[in-house]
Amino acid sequence: MQIKELKHLAHQLGTEVSFIEPACGAMVIKVNYILDETHSSALLKTKQGEVITLKNLAQGYDLLRAVGLHKATLEQTIPHAELCIPDTAKQWTSDTGSRSAAMQLKF
Repeated sequence: MQIKELKHLAHQLGTEVSFIEPACGAMVIKVNYILDETHSSALLKTKQGEVITLKNLAQGYDLLRAVGLHKATLEQTIPHAELCIPDTAKQWTSDTGSRSAAMQLKF
């Protein structure tokens, strides 16, 4: 999905945006949306089709504000080998051997 498509979907019911922060990689933006009654998801990409990567949340905030969005979810993935003390805010993702923590952000 390109930024111009996100601008179009930004305020439609069912559009949700997440910052995905893997433990060993660059942060990306994932968009969940409904188009023609079909639930879909896509990573935000450049016009050339490359996935847009972020160095920090501030870059993501700026990008989303530019299209009129002020809310997103931060999803952080922690590899199984790095897990320490379990807490109730994190959920197991058994198929990947990791945990994922999600937090709502408003900006």
